[in-house]
Amino acid sequence: MNWAILGTGVVAKQFSQALLACDQLIVAVGSQTSEQKANDFIISNHFVNCIPFGNYEEMLSSPKVRIDIVYIATPHSVHYEHVMLCLKHKKHVLCEKAFCVNAKQAREMIQCAKDNKLFLMEGMWTRFFPNMFQIRQWISEGKIGQVCAMQGNMGFFGDLSQTEHRLLRHECAGGSLLDLGVYLLYMASMAVQGQKPVSILSKMTFLESTRVDEQCSMIIEYPNNTIATLHCCIKTKLSRHFQISGTKGYIRIADPFHRPQEVYLCTTKEPLVGQARMGENPEEKFTFESVNTLPGLGMHYQVQHVVQCIKDGLLDSPIVPLNETLQIMEVMDEIRRQNHFVYDFEKK
Repeated sequence: MNWAILGTGVVAKQFSQALLACDQLIVAVGSQTSEQKANDFIISNHFVNCIPFGNYEEMLSSPKVRIDIVYIATPHSVHYEHVMLCLKHKKHVLCEKAFCVNAKQAREMIQCAKDNKLFLMEGMWTRFFPNMFQIRQWISEGKIGQVCAMQGNMGFFGDLSQTEHRLLRHECAGGSLLDLGVYLLYMASMAVQGQKPVSILSKMTFLESTRVDEQCSMIIEYPNNTIATLHCCIKTKLSRHFQISGTKGYIRIADPFHRPQEVYLCTTKEPLVGQARMGENPEEKFTFESVNTLPGLGMHYQVQHVVQCIKDGLLDSPIVPLNETLQIMEVMDEIRRQNHFVYDFEKK
């Protein structure tokens, strides 16, 4: 399959390694900055027969290259613009997370893909790791009973003085929620098998310098009295763990939960009552191949899935379906609404 890449940053480089590992063809790279930047990216990554472009519109309409699908690795703030451009040029699209900035944009992107009968998916790459398939299987088989609670954190020491970095810039839709919180929300949604939240309670704090959210705490209630307690942060290191607890046990996903090597399963036939019984049910450890040794940090699993979907004529992924993507965008909209957080470009 012939791929084009929009963007030349770190994530684009990682993803390109996954494409090459899957014997996919990278036929074009676009950089809105300059054609030279796109060419430098091609040379540094040793792409063969790949054409650089300094203009996305020119790349998508060029008779010099046949593009089947476009991978979008640009800042969140321009995902909507770039996805719509690709879809209108009849190209399938894999767009990096976060999918876009708000649910209104997401609805229009999804409708455009449907109208043009094109494949569209948010690049939630962690969903495709073998350990995530195992976790979903345990939940669906009832290994831990009815899911009733989830707890997860994700945070790192960000250099808050680098105010020009996209993560800290208002105009790039920066902040902790769209960049890190989306991982937590996808994990919680996976644990409840895509059910819609019943209620959301949240609190954000903001950087004085750039006014993006530096941390976000969320308490989300799902059906069947299931509660997720989640926290993301770009100003300090948090243990990046995630635990899914049920009426018959729990699944503990080791740090870093979004690309874990170790997952622990604890089950019991009887309900746990009293502290004295807690130690009677030891955890069972499951070890998976470290994604750090895999092409593109394991993004090749996602590539394989996308290629198979398109070959099978599917326009919507069964693993990261568009209705779930929209639902998560709606959750993030509500969190931002509760905290009066609107990006400047959304006010125009």
